[in-house]
Amino acid sequence: MTAALAPTPELQRQRRMDAPLKDRATNRTAYRIVDAFETLHRAGHIDGEERQAAAKLEKHYLGSIGVDVRYGEGSGLADVEDPRTYHAQKLAKARAELSVSEWHVIESLMMDPAARMDDLGRLVSRYTDRAQAKAAATVLTQQGLERLCYLWGLKSHPPSPLNR
Repeated sequence: MTAALAPTPELQRQRRMDAPLKDRATNRTAYRIVDAFETLHRAGHIDGEERQAAAKLEKHYLGSIGVDVRYGEGSGLADVEDPRTYHAQKLAKARAELSVSEWHVIESLMMDPAARMDDLGRLVSRYTDRAQAKAAATVLTQQGLERLCYLWGLKSHPPSPLNR
């Protein structure tokens, strides 16, 4: 029965799932999906605050389409009449803060966990070389998430090219 609940070998090879693990620090009893932002964080391309901003953006996106996201950091929105409106407004502010290219890459990563950075880089830049396109998408993701960190107070300094 547990084999039926496990992800396919292809997903395991692509490292898009974390296997169950029990040790002194971890008690994960099921497989866990690893999203694109966590992959970037593990590779050292984005820092913890930027990963947190991506999670917050995903939460606002899901809340704006009607998913109940009342968990974690202050689960209640007592003073909000319609939670969907609240999340839609937060999402609109985030989108207004980012450039079109930054939003496109971050939204694509949020919507499609299997999106490849080199493909996204080719869509938003003129690079055809795989490494250059991947670097372009990575930089756009870093810049966009850093802007969101500043918008939501996760970082105290404004984004600038000198901070990287």
